[in-house]
Amino acid sequence: VFSEGDVKREDVFVTSKLWNIFHRGEDVEAACDKTLNDLQLKYLDLYLIHWPVALQPGDNLFPMDKDGKFLMDSKTPPFSETWAAMEKLVESGKCKNIGLSNFNVEQIEEVLLSAKIKPGCLQVESHPHLPNLELLKLCKEHGISFCFIQSSRKPWLRIPKTGTKRSASRGSCAEDR
Repeated sequence: VFSEGDVKREDVFVTSKLWNIFHRGEDVEAACDKTLNDLQLKYLDLYLIHWPVALQPGDNLFPMDKDGKFLMDSKTPPFSETWAAMEKLVESGKCKNIGLSNFNVEQIEEVLLSAKIKPGCLQVESHPHLPNLELLKLCKEHGISFCFIQSSRKPWLRIPKTGTKRSASRGSCAEDR
């Protein structure tokens, strides 16, 4: 798309997420490089740690045991290790901004203890039935954008008069709220 000249790269904000099997510091850059290669981009505008859960590294994105339970990383790295590797992506120019997704207050505070670059945003589910006000307060206190997402599989997203569902995934940032 960009090579055709109709759309300029700098006019598009591209976000991607670090998956759970890549939380070890030595795996973060390679995971980002694969994303950049797959998307045919030189940089990401925002790269998020998708979940605060490290799964067993390997080729399987959803490693499970014979009973269907997720296999956790036996050497789960501290958030500081993963975050330091994310900061290197900013320093190298591969990412303009880095952030978190699905982290709670305690986990964010742990990241902030060692962060040289604070998270640019926190992306979490938030809506009238799950407002996440404590997370919003923490984000305001630390200058972190609070970006909320919601799932269309929730019954409260049905429009009352028609019963029509809204789009599959809607989100917004509540920086000034």
